[in-house]
Amino acid sequence: MNTKNYHILIVDDEAAYSKGLTKILEIEGYLIETVLSAEAAIAKIKHKKYQMVVTDLMMDGINGIELLERIITLKQDIKVILMTAYATIPTAVEAMKKGAVSYFVKGNDPIELIDEIEKVYIEYKKSELSSKTNDKREKSILQSENKEFKKVIDMAGKVAKTSVNVLLLGESGVGKEVFANYIHTQSQRENKPFIAVNCHALSESVLESELFGHSKGAFTGATEERVGRFESASMGTLFLDEIADMPLSTQVKLLRVIENRAIEKIGSNISTSVDFRLITATNKSIVKLISEGLFREDFYYRINTIIIEIPPLREHKEDICSLASSFISIASKQMKKEIHTIEPEVWEYLNQYDYPGNIRELKNIIERLMVFSENGIISKDDLLVHEMPATDYEGDQTLKVFRSAIEKKYIETVLVKNNFSMTKTATVLGITRRQLQNKVNEYDIQK
Repeated sequence: MNTKNYHILIVDDEAAYSKGLTKILEIEGYLIETVLSAEAAIAKIKHKKYQMVVTDLMMDGINGIELLERIITLKQDIKVILMTAYATIPTAVEAMKKGAVSYFVKGNDPIELIDEIEKVYIEYKKSELSSKTNDKREKSILQSENKEFKKVIDMAGKVAKTSVNVLLLGESGVGKEVFANYIHTQSQRENKPFIAVNCHALSESVLESELFGHSKGAFTGATEERVGRFESASMGTLFLDEIADMPLSTQVKLLRVIENRAIEKIGSNISTSVDFRLITATNKSIVKLISEGLFREDFYYRINTIIIEIPPLREHKEDICSLASSFISIASKQMKKEIHTIEPEVWEYLNQYDYPGNIRELKNIIERLMVFSENGIISKDDLLVHEMPATDYEGDQTLKVFRSAIEKKYIETVLVKNNFSMTKTATVLGITRRQLQNKVNEYDIQK
């Protein structure tokens, strides 16, 4: 039997049914435990990590829906499947609305339940692989040959041992979220949630609902109570990225939360205590925004107990080779494409380029080079691809014009790479030679 290292807790007051289900799922390789009540399940969940709970709906005491709600309140990433002998559409709809991933009728073929569990398990493994990839990327960013950058990493490690608020400053793409995550994983809160929110991506009303949560009926569309990010991050770390874009009115509310360590959901006057570690970040000058009246000075001094300035990649170019090698290794696995040779001209280019987009841009360049590489070689000709997006982008052009510009640039790139061989280029593009000639004429592409 192939063990899947996936822990499932079965909750059912029918011991015989639980026993039968346990045997079936253990044959499939899952690690199974059983309890006879929701109360016993809650006690187990508080002291042990499970990936899934499969629970009966109708039980004495706490029922399946209530157990689902308790699991969500405990803020553990546990998937829940509800079972019942009495299937009704309203009950199924309620279960899914509350956050269940699936709904199983006990009288049906157990294969249906196995299939549902397998779907969730596959997504879990994908997420786990993605997490490992992110860990590898983060480790490469936090290893440096540059003396000044080493000092920044060391400072972050020392700050992590405390619970003070941290403000991360640096250009876009320098790795602010990587540093935030590093501070969290090196702290005493490492096994608790790390919750990230991009303040720039959300409107004022949506941002406040995200941060504080809302009660049912608080506003039009609030059909269910929502747990906010502060509450979700309780005992863990809350990372607020692009903090300089937070509206002034929200800053006032946040100031009170930081001072009192308590929140009130939108539409509620009940205060809930929250224990969180706050890390914020921005690529803007907050001091300048304060002078312009766009950022509260008292809020600034509340969030900047420790300021860590992360230098741009152009100031620690010693790390380019190791970063690029790490990104190539990660992309090779994702694309299933091995690279054994990188031409010297490519390394020369990568080391000389200034990276206005910093580490994020280096990663994107590597991925593009990987896409166009052939026979395990990244060649100097592949560097032409790096110029494609920036060369033809205009902020006020139509989508059709933009697509045509990108198509023209791509055709030019492939033509140059194949020494203007129409036959080879057409093969690479997946079109006929005649179609390629029509495109060359349409875009007036010259050799």
